[in-house]
Amino acid sequence: MKITKAIWDLLPAATQASFKASATNADEYDNGEEAVEGLKSALEKEKAEKAAFGKKLAEFDAEKSKEIEAARKKALEDARSSGDFAKIEADYQRQLKELKSANEKAENDRIESVKSSALDAAASEVAKMFTAPKAMKDFVAKRLSVDIVDGKALVRVKDATGGASALSLEDLKKEFLTDSDLKASIVASKGSGGGSTQTTTGGGSTVDDSKFDAANASAKDMVARLQAKGAISDGDDD
Repeated sequence: MKITKAIWDLLPAATQASFKASATNADEYDNGEEAVEGLKSALEKEKAEKAAFGKKLAEFDAEKSKEIEAARKKALEDARSSGDFAKIEADYQRQLKELKSANEKAENDRIESVKSSALDAAASEVAKMFTAPKAMKDFVAKRLSVDIVDGKALVRVKDATGGASALSLEDLKKEFLTDSDLKASIVASKGSGGGSTQTTTGGGSTVDDSKFDAANASAKDMVARLQAKGAISDGDDD
C-alpha cells in the first residue's frame, strides 16, 4: 500500500517502520501490501495493542503494589514481635519522607497555579490596549514574570531584553504606546469612517475619536489621546 509522506508522518513509529521510502518519489512510502483497508486496520491494531498493553501494565503495577505493601506490613509485625525497634523507626521515617514529598509537590503545584493565574490576568489586562487582545496576550506575557512575596503573587515587568526592571504595568503600556511598530495595533479610534462617531467621557472631558487619525498619529499624540480617554494614567511621556 502506498501513502504520502504527510500521512506517514502521522503514523505511530511501529507502523512507520513497516513502510519504506520510494526510490523514485520522495513523497511516497510503500509497505508492499495491496490492502485497501490496510492503513485503517494497521492503525486500529496499533491502538488495540497499546490499550491492551496499558491495561496489563496497570494490573501488574497494582498487583506489585499490593505485594510490596503486604511485605512491608509483615516485616513490621515481625519487627514488633522481635523487638526490632530500629526497623520500625526506619519505616516510620520512610512514611514521613513520603508525606513530606507529597506535601511539597502539592504546595509547588499550588504556587505554580497562583503564578500562572496572576500572569494570565496581567497579560490579559495589558493586551486590552491592542485591537486584537487575544492575539497579543502571549506577546505581552513574555514581558512579565511573577514572584510569590509574603504568600501573594507579585507581577513584575521585564525590560526589552528580558532582564529584571523596576517598570510597572502602566510603564509597559506607555512603552507599547511609543513603539512605532505597535502603534497601528493599539486601540484609539474605530469611528474614522462611515459617519460613525465614538465619544468617550473621562475626567470631565469629552473625546471625539472620529476626528483622531490613529494610524498617522505621533507617539506623543497617542499617549495624550489615551490619557484623555482614561486608558492610562497621567505621567511623563517619552
